[in-house]
Amino acid sequence: TIEQHKLNDIDFFIQSATQIKTNPDLFFYKNDLLFFENFIEYLKTNNKKALNNCKIAINNFGLLGMTEYGQQIQLFFDKYRKNR
Repeated sequence: TIEQHKLNDIDFFIQSATQIKTNPDLFFYKNDLLFFENFIEYLKTNNKKALNNCKIAINNFGLLGMTEYGQQIQLFFDKYRKNR
């Protein structure tokens, strides 16, 4: 969705996913959701709080020992973030 600049096509998915309660088995997915939901919000509105939440989500991956995945998300973030 982000790569194809179809940011409005994801709203249903985000709304559905945020209704799922977080538990240890789902934490990875919820952290991914935190990143992508906020990244899309940032791309749509230039909301700096959403941008900060993206950075927190990326940092979470490193803190939890998923440094390679966190680095990949950081590369994605850097590539698709608009110069604002």
